[in-house]
Amino acid sequence: MRGFTDTIEKKSCAAVTIGRPARAHLKVSKDGNRFIDTSLWRTPKTVPGWESTSLEALIAHFDRVRRRSGAPQAVIEALMYSLRERGTKALEETDTKRRLSEVSDAQIIEVGDRLQRLKSEIARAWSADEIRVLLQARGAR
Repeated sequence: MRGFTDTIEKKSCAAVTIGRPARAHLKVSKDGNRFIDTSLWRTPKTVPGWESTSLEALIAHFDRVRRRSGAPQAVIEALMYSLRERGTKALEETDTKRRLSEVSDAQIIEVGDRLQRLKSEIARAWSADEIRVLLQARGAR
């Protein structure tokens, strides 16, 4: 699955820019775009029969996988920052709602624990009622 986590930017139907792991297989087209020859493309190993699966089903599959593993640490830190700085008012913001939708159950528990343990010189620690509001906001996806 390493190829799915790399940055992929479509330049055209024939040219794709790929991140580090695939560099050994890169070719350069006449117009300067780097691409991987289609004969070297690998099929995803996590979804058997992916060729006959609808796009919606593939998106749902990868959303479930992402939800189980959770959001990247950078998303958690951005969520912590917004909640720490703006309190429960941040829960109404679009970016905070998006970040909340990305976190796993374990990660939201970690965020709640961290908010309750905030040191007074950094920000005010959250109360149990504020944590309930956070969990309700996440549940209302």
